Amino acid sequence: MRTFYIFKINQEFFHLTYHKPYNLYMVLNGIYKSSVKDIGTAFSLFDSMSNLFKRSELEDALGDMYELDGYQNYDNKHTYHDYYKRESSKLVVYKSYLVLKTNYPVSIFLEKLNKIAHLFICDFQNNDYFWLCELMQQALVQ
Repeated sequence: MRTFYIFKINQEFFHLTYHKPYNLYMVLNGIYKSSVKDIGTAFSLFDSMSNLFKRSELEDALGDMYELDGYQNYDNKHTYHDYYKRESSKLVVYKSYLVLKTNYPVSIFLEKLNKIAHLFICDFQNNDYFWLCELMQQALVQ
C-alpha cells in the first residue's frame, strides 16, 4: 500500500518546475519534514506555491464515481474497492492537499483527478514524485 500526497501547484510554480520536478519535490519534502519551530516559514512557502482545492472541481472530477460498484464517500473520505482488478484505494480530501492510499499502480482516483490541472504527486516514504499529467500520458502510451 502506497501513500501519495497530491498538491495543486499554482501556475507560476508549475511553469518554473515542470521540467525540474526534483526541485519541487525537494521543497515539498522539506515542508513535509519541517519541525514545529519552522512551521510558520514552511506554511508561508507552501501557501505561495500551491492553490486550494475547490469543492466544485473535485465534484466535477469525481462526480461519476457514484455510479461505480465499490465506491463510497463519507465525510471527505472516498473509498473504492474493485474486486476484479484487486484495487483498494482511499482518497482523503483536505483543502490544501489530498492523500491517496492505494495498492494499485494507477488508481481510478488518479484517472479521475487528471481533469484538474497542475497536480503534483509525492510519495515521501518511497522518494517518488511525478506530475499527474505525465503519468497519465505514459499510461496512454502503454
